[in-house]
Amino acid sequence: MNFFVEEISPRRLDVYLSEKLSATRSHVQKLIANGLITVDGANVKASFKLTGGEEIFIAEARQ
Repeated sequence: MNFFVEEISPRRLDVYLSEKLSATRSHVQKLIANGLITVDGANVKASFKLTGGEEIFIAEARQ
């Protein structure tokens, strides 16, 4: 799944995604730490600040 971030005031990646996906922040942080979420094609930390215009890619978790 991938999508573009609309223009927003600076927000942490983990906070933004937990609200957008209705997931817990700790779950989102685990996905980021495992490299399953990238921003503009790069691995980033959960504390990465989004401002708008970024492309977020969420890979499917392997079972």
